[in-house]
Amino acid sequence: MSSLDPPKKQVSSMDATEQVAQEESHVPRAGCGILGSYPVTSVLVFAIVGVGIGIGLSTWDPFDANDKEVVMKWIGLIGDMFIRVLKAVVLPLVFVNVILSLVEMMAVGRASTVGCKTIGLYLLTTLIASIIGIIVLEIKRKTMVWMI
Repeated sequence: MSSLDPPKKQVSSMDATEQVAQEESHVPRAGCGILGSYPVTSVLVFAIVGVGIGIGLSTWDPFDANDKEVVMKWIGLIGDMFIRVLKAVVLPLVFVNVILSLVEMMAVGRASTVGCKTIGLYLLTTLIASIIGIIVLEIKRKTMVWMI
């Protein structure tokens, strides 16, 4: 063996699952700072801060009533934009996931059984929602007659 020969690869005694686990342990986390280290805790903290800001703004009593209205409109604009972006991202993701799942089930041959269960569940939940709607409507109608 001369110094120009490439070094020989050593055969590892690890099996495939150990190698995959070792490779996954070196994958960097998504996010940075506290979001990467503690994602659930940070979301809960941010939600509590948001509720606190909302309560603070609702109890805020400025000298000029127009100031509060302007601030609330700007914050509402940001909130509306966030919800619209969320809808624009989530709906296509759900649609693509449903289509991919359907194609995968068709490839396996289980699409008919899952399809029948899905249609049955849809009809059951629609029936329950209709019954609840009728009950609420009747209760409301009887209380409105009594009030008149």
